[in-house]
Amino acid sequence: MSDVKNAYDQIIDFLSNETEKTLLLRGIADKEKHQALLKALNAHGNLKGLINLIHTTKDGMESFFRWAELYKVNVPKKYGQGMKLSNLTIFFDNLTTKSNSEKYDDYAFDFMIIWPIQSVTKNEKEIQMLKEMAERQKTKKIIY
Repeated sequence: MSDVKNAYDQIIDFLSNETEKTLLLRGIADKEKHQALLKALNAHGNLKGLINLIHTTKDGMESFFRWAELYKVNVPKKYGQGMKLSNLTIFFDNLTTKSNSEKYDDYAFDFMIIWPIQSVTKNEKEIQMLKEMAERQKTKKIIY
């Protein structure tokens, strides 16, 4: 089974599982896996999600879609505004790991993506902050 098919199946199983709350997608974040992530979420139906961008620049929202080679996506003008992408309603937040934000703790999302996780994998303090956020959140989280 290819890595992409495996990632797609993992996401579909995760979204259908009522008890699992966190999925860590490991491996190389290539175009095919990024597309599989979006396809799996879209296939699940009308979902509302939050994408936390870690250590990204101003064009982080565009970068998220460029990884999937989606270049003509109209992203929101600023963080916190919603956008439609096929069956998905997506909100973006520029997550800083320098301070602990509880901004979205009380919101009801169907999924949350924390991306790109490789930007914090060597900093223990940042990893701990993400773990604490994951424990507070009731939303299903995909860490990618």
